[in-house]
Amino acid sequence: MAIRNVHAPPKRQGGWQNKVLARVVLEALGYNPSRHFSKITAPIFFRVASLDHLCPPSVVLSAVKKSGWPEQQYIIQERNVTHLEAHSTGVREQDIKPVIAFLREHLGLGAGDLGAAAGQETLSVEGAEELAETQFPSS
Repeated sequence: MAIRNVHAPPKRQGGWQNKVLARVVLEALGYNPSRHFSKITAPIFFRVASLDHLCPPSVVLSAVKKSGWPEQQYIIQERNVTHLEAHSTGVREQDIKPVIAFLREHLGLGAGDLGAAAGQETLSVEGAEELAETQFPSS
């Protein structure tokens, strides 16, 4: 009977290890994109995950309030998911419709214009998924 090392870390897929250089932590402490909010003049679409512990919705809402933007300049959509679920659930119809409406309103696009950007006459949910996959491949 072989004795196995019970203290060895588990082998991760692709050899990935959850480690980071100490200097990255120091750099991350100074990262505060909300310092630059006052420079933004374009309309903004925020999507927050209500169960997110890494970037809680309260942090986003607080930053938006401090920005001084008029309510017409931003939209906040909240999803009842965790941080990781927000990135792994893919494009869902109830998630993409507000984005398409936001783009149509603020870019002055008609019903067919977003589809034309994707090379289609109109942009369906399936088309949005394909477009998203080409822009942000999942694998």
